Amino acid sequence: MATRPRDVFPETAPTDRRAVDRPGPNREIGPRLAPHAPELSSLMRVLGHTGRLLLLGHLSDGGKTVRQLQALLDAPQPLVSSHLARLRLEGLVRFDRVGKTSVYRLEDGPVADLLGHLDRVVCAGLGPHVAPRTTPGPHRDRPE
Repeated sequence: MATRPRDVFPETAPTDRRAVDRPGPNREIGPRLAPHAPELSSLMRVLGHTGRLLLLGHLSDGGKTVRQLQALLDAPQPLVSSHLARLRLEGLVRFDRVGKTSVYRLEDGPVADLLGHLDRVVCAGLGPHVAPRTTPGPHRDRPE
């Protein structure tokens, strides 16, 4: 007989008062994020893809054409375009027409601020607890 995995949501999981009462600046993050969890989850899926994250990083330096992004990523045009389409759909990038050329730019706002923060974290060093996946798994980096 298969066993049911332990519930991890507070309303069904046993509470550990020591963890709940622990002082610290992050204690209230959970309740504040809870109403926005679906949107945050979608954003994390978009940012969690290496190719899209690299595109956003390059666009944070200023507007670029698909051809420029292709060269920077050493990736085929259809792949770069599909990632840009997904980023546009999510409202993270926009494009402006300059003659026959489209110049992609990072949208201003909270996500641009988040990318700046991520850049500062990376420059400070991620530490040994964050390492790239070295073994293949069911969730390969691919367009979603």
